[in-house]
Amino acid sequence: MTARRSTTLAVRVGIRWLVLGLLAFASASVAIADPKSDERVARELFKKGITAYNLGDYERAVGDLKRAYELSSEPRLLFNIAQALRAKRDHAQALVFYRNYLRLVPTAPNRSDAESLAVEMEQKAAEDEKQAAESKRIEDARRAEEARRTDEIRRAEAMRRAAEATALAERQRAAAASAVALVMTQPEPQPRKPVYKQWWLWTVVGVGVVGLGVGLGVGLGARPTVVLPSGSLGTIDGRAQ
Repeated sequence: MTARRSTTLAVRVGIRWLVLGLLAFASASVAIADPKSDERVARELFKKGITAYNLGDYERAVGDLKRAYELSSEPRLLFNIAQALRAKRDHAQALVFYRNYLRLVPTAPNRSDAESLAVEMEQKAAEDEKQAAESKRIEDARRAEEARRTDEIRRAEAMRRAAEATALAERQRAAAASAVALVMTQPEPQPRKPVYKQWWLWTVVGVGVVGLGVGLGVGLGARPTVVLPSGSLGTIDGRAQ
């Protein structure tokens, strides 16, 4: 209920002083001789600021009202700027302009309202600061957790690659050991015997000798009989004796 009443009061006071500011510029325009003077430009900026405020474009309203103040130095514009900043929820900046307004217009007819709004902005600015700190803490924690998970994934990936490399090296070592074992189990080759020590050579030689002996025996046993001529003693055949 208190917050709603404070908001209603701020809106009512803000609209009233925006109008008073416009009237102040209107009364000042009587003394303006040059239509292109800073006061004329400031008055136009003030009107634009009111329009933007009523349309809910508080960012634009703040900009127009600040430029109007720069040209006119009208202190009542500080209250209007504070109201636009309050509507924009920039509580810390609104507090600055409420305090500046109270300092430059100490006898302002709405001083009590301005002081109440300044207290409200001070409280809300403190809440904003606290909330910003909490949001930062949460964001820092989120980033830290994200960094931890990323590092954990990176380390897990490194461990997986190291394990794969170790397994590959183990398989290669086992394959090399198997190859060495296979070579060591092969029988050593026997030295080749000279040809003259081969059994098959002497078998062939033996068969040849036997064949030669048989051939000679057959040849000798088949000698032809000598026929002596008649009427001659001929040759004495020793085999008939």
